[in-house]
Amino acid sequence: MTTPKELDALLACQSFFSEGRSTVSPRRLVGVAARAGFATVGLADWCSVAGAVELCDEAQAQGLQAIIGVTLPVQFPSPPRASAPTEVFPLVLLARSREGYTTLCELITMVNLQHPEGLPLDALREVGGQAQDHLICLTGGRQGFPTVLGEARDLARAAMYLRLLRSIFRFALYVQLAHDQAPQERRRLSLLRGLARDLELPVVAAPEVCMAEAADYPLLDALTCARLGIDVQTPHPERPRNDARQVGTPGGWAGLLPFPDALLNAQTLAGQCALHLPPNACTAPSPPCRRARPHSRRWRTGYTARCPTGIQKISAAWPPSACAPNSTPWRNSTWRAFSSRPAR
Repeated sequence: MTTPKELDALLACQSFFSEGRSTVSPRRLVGVAARAGFATVGLADWCSVAGAVELCDEAQAQGLQAIIGVTLPVQFPSPPRASAPTEVFPLVLLARSREGYTTLCELITMVNLQHPEGLPLDALREVGGQAQDHLICLTGGRQGFPTVLGEARDLARAAMYLRLLRSIFRFALYVQLAHDQAPQERRRLSLLRGLARDLELPVVAAPEVCMAEAADYPLLDALTCARLGIDVQTPHPERPRNDARQVGTPGGWAGLLPFPDALLNAQTLAGQCALHLPPNACTAPSPPCRRARPHSRRWRTGYTARCPTGIQKISAAWPPSACAPNSTPWRNSTWRAFSSRPAR
């Protein structure tokens, strides 16, 4: 396989289903990516796959490949003298098959119902480890632990976390490379590549896209402030620094992430994780129901005590034989019984 000169796959985009983290719908995201020349669009919303069907539907209409993933908060063990026993960092998981998509749904349910503060690493090992052949794990972008710990010069802990993840996703763990056009980005990317090389882990070019175009930056900043509960005058590390998280172009991203192995791995993952979920195949299961019993003994006893005259009229208009499945519906019978009731 020849080394690509452009990044034609966006693996880790987020839509407005990531509340307060994006400004673009899955449909618009695919449309803008198609016009820009991308061949694959991946959606990895925060604790949600709500945009998966819309993504696949529009990708098929535009002739693009769709990738379904999710961004999950995961709890990692803190150092011995830390104030909290765990520290939360995001991970990006991509489904390689329908079994992987099912596992993503299970993990999202665990976070929403049992671990809203973050998925324990043991739970990820138990659920994700069983489906390791159906999932791809990316280490996260700007808020991921390789970047955060690398900027804090805590490379030993970053290496420890990478080893823990490698024990879960043996051959499916990639160090994510993203570019925010911030100061010292090349130095940060070199540090991540060196860390991955020391641990013999692959890197992948996966920009964090959450805007359709640069004009959406003020709205993204306002939504981020609203999610964090701060005003626009208050600085915060999670606020977007500029308009770098737009869709962009394949050549533009290749210029910002000019690493042949990372571009090649992005192209490879785009082929491995392409998944289509047709709308008519996503139906909720119907719960088992018992047939209603209009002439319930309990209902008749209570109503007779309150309105003996009314129950006599209903019984006359609707004998027990009318309860058969092919009989006249009880609504019509009841209407006939009460149609002669004088107005008050």
